[in-house]
Amino acid sequence: MESVEAVYHQPADKHCIADLIVIAKVVGPGSDPARLALLIENKITAAAQPQQAERYRKRGATGVSQGLWDRYLTVLVAPASYIAAGHGYDNAVTLEAIRKWIPTSDQKRRAIKHAILDAAIAKKNATGIQIVDPVMTNFRRLYFEYVQDFNRRTGSDFLMSPPRPAWFDDTWFKFREPSMPLLAEFRHLSRTGNIGLDLKGVQLGSLGLLQPLLEDGMYLEPVGRKKQNASIKKMVGAIRSFEDFEAEKDKVEAALVFAQRITRIWIENRPAFDEVLSGAASELPI
Repeated sequence: MESVEAVYHQPADKHCIADLIVIAKVVGPGSDPARLALLIENKITAAAQPQQAERYRKRGATGVSQGLWDRYLTVLVAPASYIAAGHGYDNAVTLEAIRKWIPTSDQKRRAIKHAILDAAIAKKNATGIQIVDPVMTNFRRLYFEYVQDFNRRTGSDFLMSPPRPAWFDDTWFKFREPSMPLLAEFRHLSRTGNIGLDLKGVQLGSLGLLQPLLEDGMYLEPVGRKKQNASIKKMVGAIRSFEDFEAEKDKVEAALVFAQRITRIWIENRPAFDEVLSGAASELPI
């Protein structure tokens, strides 16, 4: 490996949401330099989704055909006790192995990273693999189908990963608009009732240019574990029951209408958005 060109967190396409995509420049003996994509699925307790490894390979092959990279490898990263024979990925790396690879040159950083990995390993050992909840699985399937119907009705083009088995309280729904860069992702926190366009790597203070463009009910808020990202948000009503999609679909409709309106604002005011995003990480096109 000569260098790492880019790292992307949870970019989505029609096949899957990859937890991490790493683009590296590699040179083999007697071969020309190539761009290698590592498509990484991170697991701690979540159960494997149907054909998940195969969908990662389709994502890799699509990237080759679109010229995003020259080669790809699919990689499963998880606690050793999670990884089973026949997992389906090209390679698997245990969290325990990663723990040993952390450099010793900075003991403070090493201790922090060890603590994070130890917590993940302990969570898997304490809870096991999360059990699929049929109620949540069905609700997520109906949500996905509703997004497809909304696209047909309104001419929108929102991309959402195909439905998968889900566990109890798996109530965050993510989707993208393909005309936006990868750092822009809609996230519907259905239990709390807010929908936002999350801008990864964009600081809240840099969104001043966008404030006059927002409509009634829209607001700006920092998001992320360390509040490192900014989001344009709106409250659309909390979903109370995941057993009855019909009774709750008005909130899903409201979330998608918000996303559609934000997309129009983005298109109509592209120079302002481009200026805001100019300081963020370079983007990988879909």
